[in-house]
Order: sequence, then C-alpha cells, then structure tokens
Amino acid sequence: MSARSHSAGSQTLSARLVATAAAHPGRLAVLVGNDGWTYEETYRGAIAVAERLRAAGIGPGHRIAIWMEKSQLSLRVLLGTLLAGAAYVPIDAKMPFRRAQFIATDCGVSALAVDTLRMEHLEEIRSEIPTLRLCFEEGKGALAALPPAEEEFADLLAGYPIAVDPEEPAYILYTSGSTGRPKGVVLSHRAALSFVDWCIATFEPEADDRMTSHAPFHFDLSTFDLFVTLTVGASVRLLRSTEVMLAPWLAKKVGEWGITMWYSVPSALVSMMEQGQLSAATWPSARVVLFAGEVFPTPPLRSLRRALPQARLFNLYGPTETNVCTYFEVKEIPDAQTRPIPIGIVCENLHGLILGDDGQPVERGTEGDLWIGGPNLLTRYWGDEELTRKRLLADPRPGRGDLLYNTGDRVREEEDGNLTFLGRRDHMVKVRGYRVELGEIESALHAHPAVAEAAVVALPEPDAGYRLEAYIAQRGATPGSSGVTPGDSAAPGADDAALRLHLKEYVPLYMVPEKIHILNALPRTSTGKIDRVSLTERSTNVGGP
Repeated sequence: MSARSHSAGSQTLSARLVATAAAHPGRLAVLVGNDGWTYEETYRGAIAVAERLRAAGIGPGHRIAIWMEKSQLSLRVLLGTLLAGAAYVPIDAKMPFRRAQFIATDCGVSALAVDTLRMEHLEEIRSEIPTLRLCFEEGKGALAALPPAEEEFADLLAGYPIAVDPEEPAYILYTSGSTGRPKGVVLSHRAALSFVDWCIATFEPEADDRMTSHAPFHFDLSTFDLFVTLTVGASVRLLRSTEVMLAPWLAKKVGEWGITMWYSVPSALVSMMEQGQLSAATWPSARVVLFAGEVFPTPPLRSLRRALPQARLFNLYGPTETNVCTYFEVKEIPDAQTRPIPIGIVCENLHGLILGDDGQPVERGTEGDLWIGGPNLLTRYWGDEELTRKRLLADPRPGRGDLLYNTGDRVREEEDGNLTFLGRRDHMVKVRGYRVELGEIESALHAHPAVAEAAVVALPEPDAGYRLEAYIAQRGATPGSSGVTPGDSAAPGADDAALRLHLKEYVPLYMVPEKIHILNALPRTSTGKIDRVSLTERSTNVGGP
C-alpha cells in the first residue's frame, strides 16, 4: 500500500498563494452573491489585515480566531493571517458562545475577528482571553471598505508573505472530541501544500475553472475550495450558510454560474438531485465532482453517476488529521450493487498500512485498522501531548521510523488494491454477544426504494450490551424547519413493518433495530453531516417520536 513520494519542497502555502496573486492580479478570484473581487482586490484586503496584525506585533507563532459567517470579509482575515505568518483558527459561526470561547482560550489566540451577529459577545471574550491583543470587527478598521488604491499592487505584495518555517502551523481545525472537549488539529504549511499539490496533480484544476466553497471554513473540505482554487488562479464562489440549505436553488444555480468543480458532503448532492432535478442538461459545465465526509448511499450515487455522465466523480476519504488520504473514481455502478463503493487507494503523496490488533501489518484480504503516513499529517493536537502520542505512532516495519496516524477506521484491501471501508471502531458495538457495525445496517436500509437517508444509533443496555434504533428520512419528503418533527407521516412503503421485512433480507435478525423512526429529514451538523449525537439524545431522552 505504499505509494510514490511527493514533496512540496520548502515553500509555504502563503508563498504559493502570493505568487499566484502576483501573476494574475486582474483575474476574478472570489464571488459572493452578485459581487466579485479580483485577485488584486482580494489580496489588498488581506494585506490590510496583515498590516494591522504586524502593527500589533502579531505574526509567526501566533494564532488568529475567526468567528464569522463565511464571507468576503472572513476570507480577508483568513488570507491576511497567512500573509502575516500566523495560523488561522476558524470557529463555527453557529457555535454557542461558551464553546467558541473555549476554543479561543484553549489555543491562546492573539487576535479575534467577529461579524455583526457575534459582536454582542466581544467584550466578554476580551475579558476572558488573556492572550488577546487585537479584535477585528465587521465594518470597522481593516474590515471596513478599503480606501482607493494608492500603492502599486506589486509593491504591496513585495513585503508578503512573512517568512515562516514550513513546519509552522498554517491553520488549526477544532473537531469534536470523544470526551466532549473539542480537540485542535494542527496542520502545517507543509501539510497544507502537500495536499494542494496532490489535488492539482490528480484533478487537474485550471485557471478557467469555476469552483464553489460549500463547506464552512472550520470544515477541512474548505481547504480544497480555497487553496486549490487560489493556487491555480481560478475563481471560487463562497456559498453562505443559508444558500447551502437551498437545494433546488443550488441545483439551478450551479449551471447558471458555470460551475466546473464541486466538493461537498454527499447529502448536499443527494438533495440537489431529489429536490432540484440535477442533470447534465441543468449542469452542463460540471467537470469534476468530489464528495467526502460520510458514506454516499449507493442508490442515489448511481443516480448521480447517470445524471452527470460528462463529469468525473471521486469519492474522497480521510479524517481532519490527514485531510484526504484515499480516493476512488466512480465509474458505472450496476443496478444490482447495494454495497457502498470503495474508499479507493492511498493518495500518491502518502502511504498507508493496515494493522491488526497486534499492531502488525495484515495480509491482503484481512480486516484491520487503517494507518496513514506522509506529509499531509497533522503536526499534533494543540495542547494535548497524550492524545498526540496515542494517535501518532512509529511505523512498526523494520527500518522505518516515520510517524503514522491511526484513523480509527476498519478497512480491508481487496484483490484489485482498493480499500473497502468496514466501519469505525467507535461505530462497532456488541448486541447480544454479536459484533455489529452500524454502517452495515444503514447500507441495508439505503437499499429500500423509499429511504433517502438512514442513521442507526446504539444505546447502552445493562444486560444486552446495546440496543439499536434507526432513523430514516423518507424519499421525496419536504423537510420541516427542524427536520425531526414527531409524527411525520411515512411515504408509501416506508412503514416500520415494510422496513423490518426489508432488513431481514440483508442482515441477521440481531442486527434489525428495535425501533425505526421515520422522519422527513435527518438533523445535520454545521458541516452537513448527519447529527448522530442529536439522534442518540433523542432516543435516550424521549424514546423517539
């Protein structure tokens, strides 16, 4: 499973971005709504932020938190942070104040950027974060409208970016921790640029491409949207949080905008197909469509493959700690296929191992844990040496000393070299003495024609280990405001009895959930994934609808 080595050299992500801006100042870089900005306009705004940071003594070794909705202004802060040699820390704009405050305090931010909706918390944050030196507020200072350009753009760029070691952090992405405490994943310039270079070599983006930024900045999918686009001189359309929820509108707009490359979670594409009739006729410019973040159910993926025959489709896999580490190009999917597609092969700039429970490599065809090594890896978890030691371990093979990251995912290498995803360790439970992978039940539910989405949760039982409950979203339903309204009526064929009868054809009896809740839509996290915590709490607290 080893692959050819690829090195990004000693260059940093920020240096590569500046080089592109200098080469293409007049090209369209960023769009939001009806407004667009050239590379020169975008980076003049970023330099205004960088200069304010430098005036406050903030640069390499510092961290800047961005607690804003995705916008041209938040992108200005993000790029300005990189130009100043600091690392950006994006915080979910919808995150509760106390959790946002924890993140900002945990990584000791030197500056904080907030938009109007989060301004009410600014004074409290100022008093609670001892490392804070500077605040950027929407509509003020470096985030206000820029004055007319006086200095030549080339002269402005000549002082940027501030030099940093490629091993220094470029950004820190906080993800949910198993203890309930968010964990900060530290990604270096070297890691970021290695990922960008691999994407360019694999998907061949060009300066004429038009891309979307569907993911929020705190989700690692956004690093493709921003950095691949701005490295090749293409343009990216930032989708606001309200816009990503409008599937019928998006399905229409991607064609009108001439979008050529797309990257999102599978559920966004499923909704655009089912609610917006996505097709080659409505989206003729689609050239490359990427998806990641969760398993793409096979029936709707088959429909997408046939709806966009002119586009290349790729299934990307990888935790935040590695960004993308495996990929699979989706060709034709036979009608009889119900199992999910593979997660593919290890990316060419990385290498992988499948290790057994004894910590040693297993033979092809044998199940084990997927470990990944190479330049994409996180440097560490911020402020958590114990977790870093636990998840980053030395390669066990003789003569190898590089670090490997334990993804926590169970996989098997097939005869054709592709990896099959078998489930996460934390999604495997014991039910009446049997080991059960929740994803296998979900895959079986997705095979029912009335099921659009499915999620299975495991609830601890004193004597039986766990009991299982399933939630399904019915195909063709119109989601309510919450997406989890008790008493939602079932679509024809999507009643409890029919679903149980269906499951018995695919899985053993002990894997059939005790309850199957039928909803119009499943709840989502801010990154667009199914909110399994919410579903588990629902079953625990109210016993389901």
